Amino acid sequence: MAHRSAPVATAVTAALLIAGGATAAFSATTTVPAATFTKPMLLAGGGAEPSIRVPKDGLSAAYVSAPTGLGSNFWRITEKKNADGSSTLIQGSVMQPDLGTGGGDSEISVGNARYAEASPCDAIAYSGLHNIDLLNNFTVARSVDCGKSFELLNPYGTQNTLTDRQWQAFDGAHTNFLIFHKVDTSQIVVTMSPDAGNTYVSLSPDGAHGIIDPATMPSVVNQNQVGNIVTDYSHPTGANNLLSGEPIHTMYATFGGPRDPADNAQAQIDSNAPGTNYNHQDSIYVAKSTDGGITWTDTKVFSTPPDSRRELNLLFPVVEVDKAGNVYSLWSDGYKIEYAVSTDGAKTWSKPFQVNNDNRGVKPDEGRSDLFPWMAAGANGMVDVVWYHGEGGEKGSNLNYRNQGDRLTNWTVAFAQLGNATAKNAAGAAAPTMLSYTNAATPVMHHGSICNNGTFCDLPIPGQSGDRSLLDFFQVAIDGAGRANIALADNEAAPGALVSAYVRQTSGYSITTGQRMTPERVTPPRLVCTPDAAFTDPSGDATEFVVDTPLPSAPAVDIVKGYVTYDAAKKAVVFHTKMLDLSQDPPAGGTGEFVEFSFAYGGQTYQAVAEHDLSQAEDDFHLEQFKTTRTTIGGPLKGAVDKKASEIRVELPATFLSNLKLAPPITTGSTFTGLTIVSRRDEAGRVVPNADSAGSLGCPFVVGASSAGAARPTTVPSQVDARPAPRQLPATGPGLGFPLMAVGLVALAAVVRRSSRS
Repeated sequence: MAHRSAPVATAVTAALLIAGGATAAFSATTTVPAATFTKPMLLAGGGAEPSIRVPKDGLSAAYVSAPTGLGSNFWRITEKKNADGSSTLIQGSVMQPDLGTGGGDSEISVGNARYAEASPCDAIAYSGLHNIDLLNNFTVARSVDCGKSFELLNPYGTQNTLTDRQWQAFDGAHTNFLIFHKVDTSQIVVTMSPDAGNTYVSLSPDGAHGIIDPATMPSVVNQNQVGNIVTDYSHPTGANNLLSGEPIHTMYATFGGPRDPADNAQAQIDSNAPGTNYNHQDSIYVAKSTDGGITWTDTKVFSTPPDSRRELNLLFPVVEVDKAGNVYSLWSDGYKIEYAVSTDGAKTWSKPFQVNNDNRGVKPDEGRSDLFPWMAAGANGMVDVVWYHGEGGEKGSNLNYRNQGDRLTNWTVAFAQLGNATAKNAAGAAAPTMLSYTNAATPVMHHGSICNNGTFCDLPIPGQSGDRSLLDFFQVAIDGAGRANIALADNEAAPGALVSAYVRQTSGYSITTGQRMTPERVTPPRLVCTPDAAFTDPSGDATEFVVDTPLPSAPAVDIVKGYVTYDAAKKAVVFHTKMLDLSQDPPAGGTGEFVEFSFAYGGQTYQAVAEHDLSQAEDDFHLEQFKTTRTTIGGPLKGAVDKKASEIRVELPATFLSNLKLAPPITTGSTFTGLTIVSRRDEAGRVVPNADSAGSLGCPFVVGASSAGAARPTTVPSQVDARPAPRQLPATGPGLGFPLMAVGLVALAAVVRRSSRS
């Protein structure tokens, strides 16, 4: 994610909403049909801010990737056609392309043609911001077999350090571009891979030049936020890339920042002034390259009126291009989802059109928020827009500074389909036709706030502490039939946990044809739940990896089963983790192994932790609350490391959480959801990623129930491999971003052992 210094103010303020230009008429009373979608398919393994791509090869429905902190997860989604004419969407086994070395941020891109004659698939390039050092580089990997396996050839993928939030785009079958924010120079650096993401060459080894051109840099040098990059395949330049030999097409990238040098200077002053709630991200820029990313020319798309104090980075600015070469720029201030369009190659831009049907006045509507927009384009003038929509919170809950919502706020995915998106009205504003619209393309996928105050989200600062478990974005991609495919964060059943999900459009318009779709029937896989909410995991899949010395699979941390019981005599819930082989103790030089059994109860997620450590006189069992900075809560728990049964157990007394005033007492009928396990081993002086993980996600455990049904409909089978998001590193900006300069090396040493996600 792009680096952003978190505000230090404690006051709660809200920016005034001023449109800054005429907008086409669209209000809450405008009636348009709502497209429909499949129920969310929870993706086994966890992660948030998922990226999604749909390959042109037609061999996969979609690819999804999401960071977990210690590595990023990857899923291949395929489609099975049933005899009755319906379809079933199936998720493949969760994979970690970086073998646990990335996970600060993740990103994927897919080639525009088949990688090689011997491969039927378009190549997939992966990158993950490091968790193995000061987040100074990216682990890169490539798949040429439809995501079934990844080649990991370069854990230090770029020539640059002090790197932050990255984005990717292919230009052909082999040429992949990886761009990222360079923290020390404030530049957005471009790197290029001629081999589909295995190796990269920096087009700016010094980090001093890139997507922000010399004329624009004085306006944004103190405060800018990197957006995505796209390729306009409708406009070849006539030249070939010198390294890959493939034709060069026009590319666009986007970023946000202050409007001019004076605004930029004030941003620097305000960033160091306690009590200032304004980051001067008040303008959107789009950059264009026609020479393979070597040089770029920037154009300002939109600036807010100076006195509005609107921040347009909730969160990332987005650029997209349709099949005719029209360019779209999309952004949000947390209340208005707006886009502008250029029909002349980003030379000139329309005034903005507001997509969402609420928050249309100068001040926000009561309790309503709209943020994290993304866009996908199809045929000429056809676009889909998605964002998170929040409502239902108490009065003023949506006005907290970059921390919108409260415990009553319900969040859903909103979805709009626009036709004639290149049209303009007499005032010069974009004036599309609204084809489909809904504020609830999904069921409620999150309760509570969505916090974008970086590290301060987890500190007791009025108005700024809040829930950051959705992280900073989600995405939509279009398949060959013109359907929207959405990857989102969904922790409705496990508050505070990092859970990604996938949905696909089943009715509405195809944005590749402009025609209404024939409604599609999609049947979910059958979810089978047992009274003990048991879930299994394949044996032999545990992995460990360290950068200096790869280690073999360790049977002592290979999970094969998890389940939950209630011990009436002890009045305690017991979390069980069955291992392949617990006969081995941690190896010489190791600092131990531990297991986390995650669960959600009473509206919050916790981890029941067991540590088996040769340096300790006895094993350690305790409970932790899921937060960015993880701490033990309450006193020690009881448990067992049962070598004979190859099982680890942790007991949670029925009154443990209620005595801490965190949740009601556990009684008959109490429900535990979001059940997942992660096992890990620490090695002396080295950071070791997850060894194994498993989970049910869909099946709850109900105390005293003779049988346990699903807490809510889901499409995740209970017997799947899962890698939940374990511990998180602190962050100062969106995503994990670049946090460690703030916490320092001493704090790093303390955090890394308990680290996770971005």
